[in-house]
Amino acid sequence: MSTPLSYFQSASWCAAWLSHPDLRIDTSASNPFRETTKHDDAWKDRTFLYRASQDPQGVKSEGYIVMQIGAGVSGKDGVAHGGFLATLMDELTGGLVAALGLDRGLGIRTASLNTTYHKLLLAQGFIMARAEIVKVERRKVFVKAEIRDAAGDVCTTSEALFIINRSSLS
Repeated sequence: MSTPLSYFQSASWCAAWLSHPDLRIDTSASNPFRETTKHDDAWKDRTFLYRASQDPQGVKSEGYIVMQIGAGVSGKDGVAHGGFLATLMDELTGGLVAALGLDRGLGIRTASLNTTYHKLLLAQGFIMARAEIVKVERRKVFVKAEIRDAAGDVCTTSEALFIINRSSLS
């Protein structure tokens, strides 16, 4: 039985991304994401991977979530619910900021998450979400992301802005 990670590592369109020697696996998931999707028919085998770039601010750093989704995330007609896809984008983009330590231990808040739905994503099978840090300006972190189906087609894209929390001493 193939796992989402092994499936995408063998897919020609994304094998280079997932074979980078600096990729790290992060097994944590935020509590809201876990609770929202904790049903057995929602998702299985979620893996979050990330790679820090050489840029001191983290620009061009990448994060990936590979997972298998099921009927538990469908809205209607077996299509993944838009709210689930937006939540996945928030989980991925915010998770990347946190995994890289760009929040300096202060935590972050989602200021905006603009999501565009390009193609229906069936709520069955493997998907891969990919995020990249675009820019960091003082307390603002800009991230872009996309969700692809098993064939490599882009189904959803997002642009996110996170605000790093202020220190309680400042």
